[in-house]
Amino acid sequence: MAFNRYEDGFDKCRPPVCPEDIQIDISITCSESNDIYVLWEITDTALGRDLTSLISSNAVVWSCGNELFDNTANLIRDSQPYETLFNIGSCDDIIYLKVKVQIDLTFIESEINFFDIRTCGEDSLEFMVQAELCDCDIAQEPPGYDLYMDYDGLPISTKNGDVSHIFKYDNLCWSIIVNSEDDKLPYDENQGIILADKGGSLTYDDCSSCCDSDQS
Repeated sequence: MAFNRYEDGFDKCRPPVCPEDIQIDISITCSESNDIYVLWEITDTALGRDLTSLISSNAVVWSCGNELFDNTANLIRDSQPYETLFNIGSCDDIIYLKVKVQIDLTFIESEINFFDIRTCGEDSLEFMVQAELCDCDIAQEPPGYDLYMDYDGLPISTKNGDVSHIFKYDNLCWSIIVNSEDDKLPYDENQGIILADKGGSLTYDDCSSCCDSDQS
């Protein structure tokens, strides 16, 4: 008898997607022109797998002053962190929003977030976070500069203090983590080199992986 891999639309050879294992981290900012920018990351906390190929729909739903969620904002960036924006100039006070995503055959919603639009444009102060050299246990000349990253360019998980952001810059391995508000420094381009977005494409799971890449 031939093996039937699919049963009721499910792939029996692939682990199921359980809503309790999916974490959705959301970051919200607002401009003076009342544009809401939403960034979010979706994480499989159980298996740590990349869910990109399993996601068939992914959007923010929102509403003004209630939880009807009768507006939809689609992606403007379809890779992590996902991003969308929408204008809330017609709203008076609080907007409510959440992420709705379909992963495989499972529909998952984030927790409800709310934002007071009366604060839009109030906080014009920009921040940066200092990067620390990874201890690669090899002889290397220390750089003659301090390295920082724009706070807004960091992954959400790093802003939350959950995961260090490990990346390579100038052929050196660096680490950033935001453990407290004290790690956020006022943006000052005279302090050193400030990277705008995640330190480029070479990112790693940990310092050891980055260090080992120099020896491979």
